Amino acid sequence: MSDNGDFLAGLVIGGLLGFIAGVLLAPASGRETRGKIADKTCAIVDQTRCTIGEVSGKVKSGVTRVVETAKEKLPGFSGEEMNEAGQETT
Repeated sequence: MSDNGDFLAGLVIGGLLGFIAGVLLAPASGRETRGKIADKTCAIVDQTRCTIGEVSGKVKSGVTRVVETAKEKLPGFSGEEMNEAGQETT
């Protein structure tokens, strides 16, 4: 999962840097350039929030599966151990 996170972070950072370089090198007034940067920043923030929501859902699902499997295979495991770490259990 770390490799996917690193790749996603690199992709976002690289895209952002490429966009900024393109906007700053394009012939436009300062006001237009700032407007473009603001618009693109909002779009990137929205896309990042969406991606975080998707990843969060996948992580929660994975944790739930691990807890359920542990409950089935480990005698005495109730899942309460997860609550001590501040995690939600089902």
